[in-house]
Amino acid sequence: MKVPILIPNIFNHPFTYNSNLNLKVGDYVVVPFGKSELTGVVWDDFEKKNKQKFCN
Repeated sequence: MKVPILIPNIFNHPFTYNSNLNLKVGDYVVVPFGKSELTGVVWDDFEKKNKQKFCN
């Protein structure tokens, strides 16, 4: 099952991870992130693909 995980970082969206655990919104989890592991929280919304255009 795919689970949205919010990681306390500079990102303003959750990352999607696969899990076989019975997780609920608000559960704390440890997930792989790059070469390390970070603590995150199960979120209630998946990452949305935004195509934002930045103007000067």
